[in-house]
Amino acid sequence: MVIGIDARFILGQRRGIGNYSLFLLQELVRLPTPHKFILYINGPENEEIRALVQPHVRICNLRAGNYLLWEQVLLPGRLRADGVTLYHGLGNTGPYFRPSRCRLLLTVHDVMFLKKELSKSTLYQRLGKVYRKFSLKWTADKIDKIITVSAFSRQDILQELPVAPEKVIAIHESYNGFFGEPSAANPPAGPPFFLALGARDARKNTLGLIEAFARIHTRTATNLRIVGYSGWQQSKAYGRVMELGLQERVQFSGFITDANLRTLYHQARAFAYVSVYEGFGIPVLEAMAAGCPVIGSATTSIPEIAGQAAVLVDPLNAQALGDALLRLDTDEALRNTLKAAGLRQAGRFSWQQTARETLRVYDTFS
Repeated sequence: MVIGIDARFILGQRRGIGNYSLFLLQELVRLPTPHKFILYINGPENEEIRALVQPHVRICNLRAGNYLLWEQVLLPGRLRADGVTLYHGLGNTGPYFRPSRCRLLLTVHDVMFLKKELSKSTLYQRLGKVYRKFSLKWTADKIDKIITVSAFSRQDILQELPVAPEKVIAIHESYNGFFGEPSAANPPAGPPFFLALGARDARKNTLGLIEAFARIHTRTATNLRIVGYSGWQQSKAYGRVMELGLQERVQFSGFITDANLRTLYHQARAFAYVSVYEGFGIPVLEAMAAGCPVIGSATTSIPEIAGQAAVLVDPLNAQALGDALLRLDTDEALRNTLKAAGLRQAGRFSWQQTARETLRVYDTFS
C-alpha cells in the first residue's frame, strides 16, 4: 500500500500531538514493512522530518496559509496524484473529500473539543475547536477506523461520535526516552519546589493548583514552579498569584527545552499534573521515567496511565490537592516508594510498541 500520513505537527515547537507524531514515525519507519509512506507537511522542513526519509519514505510539502485550506482543498488532490490508498491523520481530523480508493484512518487523541463544559479557552483555541468539531462530525461516517490513545478516550469517542465500537482501537502513547536517561542535575540552588506544567487552557487546571498551594504555603518552605506557560505575564494564573501575594513563592517560566525540563524533574520534590481532562498525559510518564514522584488527577485517563505509581486526587478539590502536596513534601519514604513504582510503570510503555500496534492496524487495510 501507499500510505499517506499527516506529519505537519512535527514542525515548529512540539507539544502533545507533535511529540506523538515524531516519536511514532521515528519508530514506524524502522519497522520492516512492504508499505510505502508519504509524509505530508506544510512549512519549512526541519532536521527531525528530514531524518525520517528512507527508500520507502518520502516527504511531500504542500504549502497553504491555513489548516482548512491545506487539509480540505490541497490535500485531497495530492492524495489522488500520489496514488495513496490509506491516509492516516494524526491530529484528530482528516479530509472530507478524498479519492474513492483512499481509506481514512484518524488518530483521535480525545474529544474534549466536542464537550461544551470544556469550552473555556483562548480565541485561537476556540477557532481550532470549531474546525475540529465540525470536521470530525462531518467525516464520522466516512472514517474507516480510529486509533485513540487510551481506553478512556475510546469510551469517550464512542459516547460522542456515531461510530461502531469495532472501528475504534486504543493504542497507548509513550514518552521520550530522553527523560529516562541519567542527569547530572545538581540540587536546586534555591528552596525545594513542586513542579507543574502551566497553560492558559482551563482544563490544565493551573488556577486550581495555585489555589491549592495557597492553602498550604504557610506550612511548607517548598515553592511552586510552573513552567512551559506561554504568555504567563498576562495570564489569570499570574494575576491570581499577585492577588494572593505569592509572587515570591510561585515562579513562572515560558517555553522550556526538554533538557531543562528533565533537570527540573530530577530536582523537584514532586510533579503535579492535575488536569481536569486528559486523553493520555505523556508528562506523567516523563516525570516517572526521571524518578520524580507524581501527583495526578483521579479522573479521565490519568489513573489508567499512572496505575498505582502516583498519588491521585480530585483536581477540583483544592483542599485534597493541597493535602497531597504536603504529604509528598513531608513523607520521604512515600517519595522513594513512588519513585521506584514510577520507574516500573514508565517501563511498561514504549514508542516501539505503539508503532508495532499501529502497523498492525495498517495491515488490516491490505
